Amino acid sequence: MTTNIIEMAHSQKFYMISLLSLTDFGGAKNKKKLVSFLEDLVFASIAI
Repeated sequence: MTTNIIEMAHSQKFYMISLLSLTDFGGAKNKKKLVSFLEDLVFASIAI
């Protein structure tokens, strides 16, 4: 799971910058939304 989260973080960061239509974070100047999304994903999967 750890490697998937790291890979997703890199992909979402790339999409956020280069391919805005492929992510919900397109056009965001800061990474707070992306970090919050990844934290929520990790904590939700731990709680299961």
